[in-house]
Amino acid sequence: MQINQKKIRNRAFRMQDGRLYFTREAERRIFFVLTLLMLAAGVMIRMGVI
Repeated sequence: MQINQKKIRNRAFRMQDGRLYFTREAERRIFFVLTLLMLAAGVMIRMGVI
């Protein structure tokens, strides 16, 4: 007798009830990238490039 189990894929985000849910790892990566972009923009503004 085999038991059929639903396989759950580990995704970075999921939609449920019209809301978007992120995993903790995905959220940390997103904020890390945004922090680096803001740092780069600040350096470029300070140097007068932008």
